[in-house]
Amino acid sequence: MSMGKVFTSVIVIALLAGGAYPLYQPAAGKPAPVSTAKTTDKPLVFTSPPRESAEKGTAIYGPIAEYLSKVTGRRVVYEHPATWGLYRTEMLNGNYDIIFDGGHFADYRARKLGYHIVAKMPSLQQFAIIVRKDDSVSSVEQLAGQTFCSPPSPNQGALLALSQFKDPARQPITVPITSNFWPSVYDGVVAGRCRAGVLVVAILKKLDKDGATKIVLQTPPQPNQAFSISGRVDAADRTKIAAALIAPEAAKATEKLRERFKVGDSFVAANNAEYVGLGDLLKNEFGFESIASN
Repeated sequence: MSMGKVFTSVIVIALLAGGAYPLYQPAAGKPAPVSTAKTTDKPLVFTSPPRESAEKGTAIYGPIAEYLSKVTGRRVVYEHPATWGLYRTEMLNGNYDIIFDGGHFADYRARKLGYHIVAKMPSLQQFAIIVRKDDSVSSVEQLAGQTFCSPPSPNQGALLALSQFKDPARQPITVPITSNFWPSVYDGVVAGRCRAGVLVVAILKKLDKDGATKIVLQTPPQPNQAFSISGRVDAADRTKIAAALIAPEAAKATEKLRERFKVGDSFVAANNAEYVGLGDLLKNEFGFESIASN
């Protein structure tokens, strides 16, 4: 039978009322199952925020899409969003099937759009608000109205920093860092272009070997970037994808992504409950509705 005569329609209706979501945790080290089913006509769309050029994005995420196609027997395609605005719109409309991005986005989708968080970077992450070592500032409150180097929101670090200032009239003056995020934030603070800045603690430790800065506030450890899957993807395929992303066979397909974000040897299993609360950071961002932590 020709592919033109084969049509597969799967309708998934998810009735969500908050609470926990299914956890997919295949046994560590167990090879991902390879499907022998024919690939369906409608592809699963895999994406990530446009933090790289389209060319680099394809080089990083394209191999993962190919790998997941083989594992699931369904065509998985990588789609590079041209802008953050487009990414936000398509994400909030639920038009992406598989997404790799920050924990605040993953939690928001899990609680508002019925997504399932299935794999994550193994290390926890922390953010720090820093000033120069010789600065007299000793508390975050003293930075109200001061210049602040930060990636543009909705970057998680930027939102965490802004969340420390409850009064909109007393927020810092953001100096947006649009490339080479964390090193540029650090350089901006040390050079005096900004009174303060926010960056990942692990990166700060590597950059600040001479002790040129001091930490004013450090967040508790929190789960890192993760893969999440739309609820409209059937449970069988979600299980295959979850297993595939942490299987030893994923090493080659995920190599460039792991190198890009210093992941280590592999991703690990994850679940929605680990991320609850991070999505609240998005409550003041355009297009994102406020959600109550469960």
